[in-house]
Amino acid sequence: MAEWDLVLAPLDESTFIARYLTADGARPALLCDLGELYLPALRRVGWEAASGDGGSPGEVSLRERLIPFLAFVTRTPESCWPAAAA
Repeated sequence: MAEWDLVLAPLDESTFIARYLTADGARPALLCDLGELYLPALRRVGWEAASGDGGSPGEVSLRERLIPFLAFVTRTPESCWPAAAA
């Protein structure tokens, strides 16, 4: 199992649960929790590889999956708790 497989494994399931199995009233909190959970992984590998070579295959895969997940599925902690960001 690759280094990032455990991080990536639940993304599809989390998306399905958030969209189809979560009650409307609970969805915002779940989306915030998912954002808090996955944002540190993206911060760790960054938007781009530091060396300019794209990074390891695991890091490339992580970026390719995490960026759309964080952008289109989750909510950022700043959007969830704006007072905490100030």
